[in-house]
Amino acid sequence: MLCKYQLILIAKLLTLTILLLIPIRQSHATLITFINEIHYDNAGTDQNEFIELAAIADTSLDGWTLALYNGNNGKVYKNISLNGFTFSDQINGFGFITVNFARNGIQNGAADGIALANAANQLIQFISYEGTLTALNGIAQGFTSNDIGVSELTTTPIGFSLQLGGAGNNYEDFIWQAAQVNSAGLLNKQQSFISLNSNSSLNNKSAQQVSQVAEPSNITLLLTSLCLLLLFKSRKVLVFKKTQ
Repeated sequence: MLCKYQLILIAKLLTLTILLLIPIRQSHATLITFINEIHYDNAGTDQNEFIELAAIADTSLDGWTLALYNGNNGKVYKNISLNGFTFSDQINGFGFITVNFARNGIQNGAADGIALANAANQLIQFISYEGTLTALNGIAQGFTSNDIGVSELTTTPIGFSLQLGGAGNNYEDFIWQAAQVNSAGLLNKQQSFISLNSNSSLNNKSAQQVSQVAEPSNITLLLTSLCLLLLFKSRKVLVFKKTQ
């Protein structure tokens, strides 16, 4: 018969193996609807300011909101409903929409920010320019912005903007570029969108979180083999004792 120590060891190994074999769901904040280009300042009177969003084709922004934040007090100075916007397929399954402001619609001050929330009022993205800020109200309340690292100046030529560049299919794949000729509503100058795999979970147009199932590691497989070996040996011991 097995001793108490052997039984405890086998029980622990079995428990550990079972826990390790349970699929682990890991959440990654993969932004597939995101702010792709902005223009807020230029030489002389600011004009043709805009915020451009990128997303998978056919994504509807009904219920979504943009909030513009004042860096001086951390509060919203303008909320913008995105009802009625839907993305068309402009490049490899992605499209772009722009929210336009005729004149002086977006503040120029240091550490002003832009937040994006979905139809469930969940914060999706919170960026800022010329520094960071912590939101004191609105859809980004309690969150600190991510500084995009580039900015426009009072000397920026009319018709320029700040835009993402690089290759990929989600926000993390791209990098903000210095001011250049704008591409409002179109693919950015230094940007390339890679088509999503049709079988990818990213192709869920309403999803902003991508869950992946972890595969069993080598350690997990080793522990499983060890447990099976111990159980096999224990079984042999029991059979041997019974036959004596």
